[in-house]
Amino acid sequence: MRKNENNRVNALRRLRAGDGDSEFAVFFAFSCRDDAFVSEHVVGPLRDHLKRAVGTDRDLLCVGDENFCFGRSIHDEVISCLRRSRLVVVLLSNEFLNSGFCKLEIDLALQLGKPVILMIKDQVTEELMSPSIAMLYRTNTRILWTRHGGDYILKSTWDNVVKSIIDTVSNKECVKRTNYATFQ
Repeated sequence: MRKNENNRVNALRRLRAGDGDSEFAVFFAFSCRDDAFVSEHVVGPLRDHLKRAVGTDRDLLCVGDENFCFGRSIHDEVISCLRRSRLVVVLLSNEFLNSGFCKLEIDLALQLGKPVILMIKDQVTEELMSPSIAMLYRTNTRILWTRHGGDYILKSTWDNVVKSIIDTVSNKECVKRTNYATFQ
């Protein structure tokens, strides 16, 4: 229990400092066709709750269009932003699954060893999923949005979502330190 708390404290300290792979807590991947949903329902609340949970005024949410350096290769910018982020949250929708670029983002995240948390909007078609996305979809718990009338409602709370993100980052911190100690 003490080890878990130490991992959490260390992860929070690194996020507050914002150096290396801790500039951002989350790289948020989504289809540009879901931009209105993301702008209305996700970016503001996720940013605010991350800042509060970590105890910083720094922006901890990396959204590609906001954080890319203009004039550079999109592919290189995705890799740069992924490297500066602790984990990836994917808004999984059929629009995401129909985008070759979106699939590339998740493949790059997995190649870089970033933990991935799926956020599901509407029903998704499993036949559109790559094997790596299908594995995540079938095996990992996910953040769900439901539709009530014409509005979307988060099935959990933002506090619970952010707690899960920080717990995942803390667990990754433990694995990173264990691997580092093994190779000393």
